[in-house]
Amino acid sequence: MMSVGLLMLFYFCFNLFNKKYFTTASFLLLITFFVGVYFMLAFLNDSGSQSTSVKHLHQISYFDTFESDYIRTLFFGWGYGSKFYTLGRNLFVDVTELSHWETIRRYGLLSTIFIFVFIWLKPLFIKMSIEKSLIKYYFAIMVIAFILVACTNPYLLDSLGFCVLLFFDAFFESDTIEQEKRLRK
Repeated sequence: MMSVGLLMLFYFCFNLFNKKYFTTASFLLLITFFVGVYFMLAFLNDSGSQSTSVKHLHQISYFDTFESDYIRTLFFGWGYGSKFYTLGRNLFVDVTELSHWETIRRYGLLSTIFIFVFIWLKPLFIKMSIEKSLIKYYFAIMVIAFILVACTNPYLLDSLGFCVLLFFDAFFESDTIEQEKRLRK
């Protein structure tokens, strides 16, 4: 919910920038940034939450798994559908809410870096470099917000995650096709 609220405020700031209200937009953007950092720190430091405690125990279990075989952690991972023991639930599970650690466990650290850089971020920044417009920067912030939210929910590398990736790719691609048509005329 926090990401949605911040994205709405960012969108309002981008509209102010488009209308040449630079001072107001900059001030609002600065306030939005500090409010976002405050709430993010407040949520991350909420030690009394049961959900936070379970996620912390999941994280300890991931580190134990990674320490059991460094070569596998770095290069291969344990594979999609593999199970591991987690202290958060006291049983063997195949997925938790910590998508970034889950991706490392499944595919290895090098493959995880490849996935984030070449599947999620590279298309975004390639399309951003073609034409620099405020709406594209806003959509880039949306992609990054989705990735951050997806790191605490198990939908980064499932059908929802790839639908989001497809949507953003289609948005940037349709705009690029329109630009090419205008340039040919």
